[in-house]
Amino acid sequence: MTEPAENTTSPDAAALSTPAGQKEKSINWKRLKKRVAIGTTLLGLSSGFLYLDFVYESAICFMILVAVLMPGALYEFYSFLGKKSFTPLKWMGVITVIALIGYEYGVNHFEKFAQADYFTINQLMSFIFFFGIFLYYLFFRDEPHVIENIAFTIFGIAYIWGLGRFTLYIRFYHGEMGAAGQEVGRALVFFLILVAKGNDVFAYFGGTFLGRHKLIPRVSPGKTWEGSICGFFGGIVIGLVIYYVSCLKLQVNVDKGLTLSFIILAAAVVGVAGQLGDLVESLLKRKAGVKDSSNLIPEYGGVLDLVDSLLLAGPALYFLVYFCTKIQFRMPVLGGG
Repeated sequence: MTEPAENTTSPDAAALSTPAGQKEKSINWKRLKKRVAIGTTLLGLSSGFLYLDFVYESAICFMILVAVLMPGALYEFYSFLGKKSFTPLKWMGVITVIALIGYEYGVNHFEKFAQADYFTINQLMSFIFFFGIFLYYLFFRDEPHVIENIAFTIFGIAYIWGLGRFTLYIRFYHGEMGAAGQEVGRALVFFLILVAKGNDVFAYFGGTFLGRHKLIPRVSPGKTWEGSICGFFGGIVIGLVIYYVSCLKLQVNVDKGLTLSFIILAAAVVGVAGQLGDLVESLLKRKAGVKDSSNLIPEYGGVLDLVDSLLLAGPALYFLVYFCTKIQFRMPVLGGG
């Protein structure tokens, strides 16, 4: 997530108008309006795709989002490493992630895939990936940073896919077979995405209007404690709203452990994990010497800037549901979207 704009008020003016140790905040209203307009459009499009999951009881729209965002985020991660003269194998990593996404879709929609040994197939795909990397460097490429580039290629997949895939696990691998089980998965994914991104929104506006005390300035100089707190409580409010939206039907699964108290806890955990995910990406970008993962989306940066909070929030929600509810995650689930 892009940070709030840095203060532009002169030190002398700030000293005259504010108490010692504080700075007057200067808000770029034109930029703020543009950001709201673009953010509203993005939220509408993504929510529309997710809602179609409910309307058609099919995961195809959700999988389209995943198939676009996850490889795009990985490509951006590989690209900004070029600022440090590293050249990981972009297309090999991206193609591998696309293949893994395709396999996850196949497992949940086609009996032939579902009946195969899930663990063995994943290990086979990992072997092919490593075999391809080593073959390429042995016969087709000679450079001084082979070890670093191999390491970054692998780290990119572990970071984007290894963490991001838990969102797919929540969507598919849960509870009971058929439509009833799929409803829980759809609702939890909707909950995860809206709480995590809502947390981002509240944190941004809280930091813009109220921010005074830097959170971790060496990592992200624009983020503040005030913004973080606003995001935390804003995410909980969004979680409560989602809990009572009838089409999501989270509140009808109290017998499975999705109680009001659990939803409050889940929103808090997703919020904290999401903010940490945002900070982790800020750390990686700062070490690579870039502000945004790309310039694809005005005021927001790139795809990785959009999904960074979900990379830790997804696993956090998955394990919270696994350990604290009666919903039994398992692999694979066949039948239903």
